[in-house]
Parts: sequence; C-alpha cells; structure tokens
Amino acid sequence: LAAGSLSGRVARGAVQTVLVSAFGAAASFGVSLGLARLLGQEAFGTYLLALGVFQIGLLVSKLELDTLAVRFVGSYAGTNKWGLLRGYFRFSRSTVIMTSTGIALLGVLVITFFPNLITEKHPSFHASLLVACAMLPVTALLMLESSTLQGVQQYARAQVPLNLLRPVTFGIVVVILWRFRPSSLSAPVGVAANLCGALTALVFAWFWRHRSMPREMLATAPERDVPLWLRTSFPLFAVSMG
Repeated sequence: LAAGSLSGRVARGAVQTVLVSAFGAAASFGVSLGLARLLGQEAFGTYLLALGVFQIGLLVSKLELDTLAVRFVGSYAGTNKWGLLRGYFRFSRSTVIMTSTGIALLGVLVITFFPNLITEKHPSFHASLLVACAMLPVTALLMLESSTLQGVQQYARAQVPLNLLRPVTFGIVVVILWRFRPSSLSAPVGVAANLCGALTALVFAWFWRHRSMPREMLATAPERDVPLWLRTSFPLFAVSMG
C-alpha cells in the first residue's frame, strides 16, 4: 500500500473498489427489498422483467467498449499516446451513444406496434419497458465513463457513481414517493426511480472524468485504430451475448 509505486496504486485502488462495491451492494439490496415490499409480488415481478429485457439491450448498446476502456485508456495514458487516447475516447463515446439510442428507439417502435402482446404479461409492463428504453443510453454512457475513470487510475471515482450513488439516489427517490405519494408506486415508477439514480450517477461520473483527462490529451489531435479496437471487442461481445 506504499505510495509512489504502481503496485501501491493498484493495491489502494483494489481496497477502495472493494469498499465502495460492498457499500453499494448493501444499498442495492436494501432498496430492492424495500421496493419489493412496497410494490408487491406482481408489480415487482414486472419491474424485474423489464430490467431483464433492459440488461439484454444494454449488452448490445455498449458493445463491450466500456471493458476495453480500462485496457486502452490505461495503456495509452501510460505510454503517452495522447492522440490514440483522445481518439479512443471519442470513438467509444460516440459509438455507445449512437448504438444505445438506436436500440432504445427500436425498442420503442416494437413496444408501440405490439402493445397487446406486451400487456398480456402485466398491464404495467408496457410502460415499464418504455421507461427502460429511456434509461438505456444513460446507463450505457455511465458504464463507459466509469471504465474510463478506472483506466486513468481513478479507482474510487470509477466505482462511486455506478455502484454507490446510483442505488442510494434510487432509494432516496423511492422513499420520497412512499412518504408523499404512496399510491403512485408501481412498476413503471420503480424503473423511473432507477433512471433518476442513473442520471445522477452519470452527472458525477462525467464531471470526474472531465477533470481527470490529461492536459496533454486535450492538446493533441485524435488518432484512431478502429480495426484493433473492433477486433478486440468482438470476442468479448460474443462471450457477453452468449
């Protein structure tokens, strides 16, 4: 854990990651338990089913570019390849935004054209999926920003938005609704509360990532190595989809 060495930074980062993940997991469990009791079996089951569909869309949306960010951002920053660092950041961000937005719009079209088939599962499943579509680009970008922070060795800041701020904000929104509008609690509202948590986490992640970018990168023209990035991402994406 000594300062000034690579192993020390990695060790301290590991400790910070474990602590943040542990507190975040406890918060997520508590919020899920409370939401299950407030919504009841059918509504909470609908909420979970919508999130299950959402997770499949999320896998396709980010194309494992968030996983690659840890490798390539760390590698380019460590070897002072500022042009490639800026190029990967621009490529990954624009790709994730376009892909996630496209899948979200496609999801909205499917939900709109087949409402009867979807509402057969549960009357509120239709609205839950629509809110989940809105959450798709936000969460995909949040995961990319967090991985970028991890790539520049901002280990705690990489974990706090996704694993701690998001569930805590989610829980606060649920508590406020339960306190002042208990009758409004439903599966779509639960997904919307989750979206509020993701939006809050994204703001913090974007701010910390913006401040963590090396000045040398900002002064360098972007370079691209798209064939390498795609060749590396494809096996990871195939495994994730499997």
